Amino acid sequence: MPSEPSPIVMDRRSHINTIFSSFFAISTNTFAIPQKSFASNQMPPQTIINELTTPLDYRGTVTLPLEQCSGGGLCVRLIIKGISLSHSEIEPLKVVRAIVDTGSPYLVLPAEDDDTEEEIIENPFLRWFSVLWNSQTAEDLFQPLQLQESEYAPTKEIYGSKAGSIQWKKASIQFRDPQLITKISSSNNNDHNEELVLGVMDSILTKESGGTLLGLVKRSNEESTKVQLRPTFINQERIESIPRKNNPHSFPKYEEISSFVLNAPNRTLSFSSKSQLPPISSQSPSMIFPLVDLRPLGDFVEHYACLVDQLYLNSTPLSSSILPSKRKIVAVFDSGLTGCLLTQPFWEELQQMSKSNPRINDPESIDSIKVQIKTQPPASKYMKPSSILQPNHVFMESSSVTNRLFYVAPISLDWFDDDSTAPHVIVLGQTFLQQGVLTIDIDDRLGSFETMKT
Repeated sequence: MPSEPSPIVMDRRSHINTIFSSFFAISTNTFAIPQKSFASNQMPPQTIINELTTPLDYRGTVTLPLEQCSGGGLCVRLIIKGISLSHSEIEPLKVVRAIVDTGSPYLVLPAEDDDTEEEIIENPFLRWFSVLWNSQTAEDLFQPLQLQESEYAPTKEIYGSKAGSIQWKKASIQFRDPQLITKISSSNNNDHNEELVLGVMDSILTKESGGTLLGLVKRSNEESTKVQLRPTFINQERIESIPRKNNPHSFPKYEEISSFVLNAPNRTLSFSSKSQLPPISSQSPSMIFPLVDLRPLGDFVEHYACLVDQLYLNSTPLSSSILPSKRKIVAVFDSGLTGCLLTQPFWEELQQMSKSNPRINDPESIDSIKVQIKTQPPASKYMKPSSILQPNHVFMESSSVTNRLFYVAPISLDWFDDDSTAPHVIVLGQTFLQQGVLTIDIDDRLGSFETMKT
């Protein structure tokens, strides 16, 4: 989610996502691996390639393994294929770890180079990047990954307090599961993996973001003039639902992603063309709640958000009804963030309330937050027979006592057309999400969160 305050962008972004920037050469299905390793604490490159390219059985739902990153984030490995700079048949490849980011819409990569010596000295990632890029002894293997130009012009972006630009390129990508495929054309006859539109950040945004981001927000606001429309990552990906091996005379069917499950305790990310919401029964209370679309208020993408029934700030209950502004409170789920953010108007209103009401804490002193979300049993397709349709509540909480990465900070968002009437927003990061399973049904605008007991 762009536009975070500079002091806290250790987040989405404070991890180095490139596992190793050496490029693997592929020829006649054989990988040429350089002798020198630039990531001594990682598994051998050949092992990574083998794991990423081993075919799996088709299961109808794609499930990808995740890895823990510094700052509390979860990352997924993928291969990005570049353009060969010579007439050689060698295909440049790059294996990256991308931060799974439920608060942004695109796949974006860090800068390919940096010509500012001071920045290279300050940032170990850029220093290592520069050494690799300027290698003269392995020039054929260690040259910058060249990506194809796309039809989209460069855009200005803001990450934290820093403004920079993103170049929009095209590249073929590959995940651990070959059932997840990039496919933009509508024809089922074209069975090859097409090229994905992705962004390449400049050095300023690279420093601020931390590295590769895999955004899971699917829909943009086609009526917004705030940003140039570009295809989101999920909008370009398809799930191969009918594998060719079952019937060699039929073409596979590619279906859009309509839901995902981010299982932080088990470190998996599942995509599906169908709903993955948990079933409801009288023995299993509903964990499902409706999502709200903020695009009519000016948001440039459809962030995954829901109404907050009640907040507990340092155990003190707070709801819209006791706010002087009477504004609704909306929670946004952002796995690319570590802690918690409050929009600036919300932050300032709490500060004013704390001066006249001793029970209300100044936001600077908040060290624990509990979010109460009212569930709403959805249509019958999600329910088991004899289900009891009773409202329930989902709770999400975090504190500085239970998680050392917890923090609360203000943020100025440019989402809304009228900030004076916009809802208050609380952004919930990984210190909340890592405690359970977040399920987002994109098409039906439903979500669920089930805390995993330890």
